[in-house]
Amino acid sequence: MSEENLFIARDGQEIGPFTQSELLRAIAAGRYGKGDLIWQDSANDWLPLERVPPYSRQIGREELIDPKADPKPQPKPKATPQPPPPQPEVLQRPPVQVFPPGAGPAQSGELLRPGDRADLSQRRPFVRYAARLLDMAIFSFPLLAIASVFGVHLRPDHTVMLELFLLALYVPVEALLMASFGTTPGKAFMRLRVVREDGQPLTLSTTLNRAVMVWWRGWGIGVPLVSFVVLIIAFGKLVSEGKTTWDRDLQLRVIHQPVGVVRALIAIFLLLFLFGASMGTLTEQALRHS
Repeated sequence: MSEENLFIARDGQEIGPFTQSELLRAIAAGRYGKGDLIWQDSANDWLPLERVPPYSRQIGREELIDPKADPKPQPKPKATPQPPPPQPEVLQRPPVQVFPPGAGPAQSGELLRPGDRADLSQRRPFVRYAARLLDMAIFSFPLLAIASVFGVHLRPDHTVMLELFLLALYVPVEALLMASFGTTPGKAFMRLRVVREDGQPLTLSTTLNRAVMVWWRGWGIGVPLVSFVVLIIAFGKLVSEGKTTWDRDLQLRVIHQPVGVVRALIAIFLLLFLFGASMGTLTEQALRHS
């Protein structure tokens, strides 16, 4: 039986879904507590977080509790029964649909609010792919321009070999950027970052392992057709399971913030400009040496 989905409501905004362990870690980090509402599929209602075990026992504690441990019995204080909190219209949920394992629509993760330290993943494959394309374009264009200045002969019909070379060369560059700054130019522009499960920054060995795995499992080292197949596999894993295989194996999380329409349009323009300029450089060199 699969683990039920959990949601948190704050200021009329629904956040989630969480697993039980993810929500306990978030409460231990101080992100949620008294005053927040929780939705459990089994309860089919919004309830105050401080009234729902085991999450009520985690509030105010930095060390994770054992959710299966029985709490010590405490005398119940006498109090006047209070009516349940009103249910905002935005929090009304449709009936829960039950799907067999591996079926059904993928659940999206939470969007971070300003000042909110989140440690939960989110399934946004197109944002991640756009960030990686931006990184490759930003990395490749200066190299091609420098090669043109020094008279290196690059031809458009050599694009496959050039792609293999640039992808391999970018592996250590990405690892150094991620270890030094916690992100890359493309990831920073698309407002995403990679952290460990505990939210801490990455080490150089971890970023190097991740860069190699992405180069092999995500790009297929740039070999035509192979790269397309592994890209489809990685896309399916991310959408269905919430993580790519490299982030799962290294116990990492990708954190997103809202991108917005303007930023997305700028990203598209930058990609078209950089790739167009790169192909223009190759064509110019071919004409010069023809």
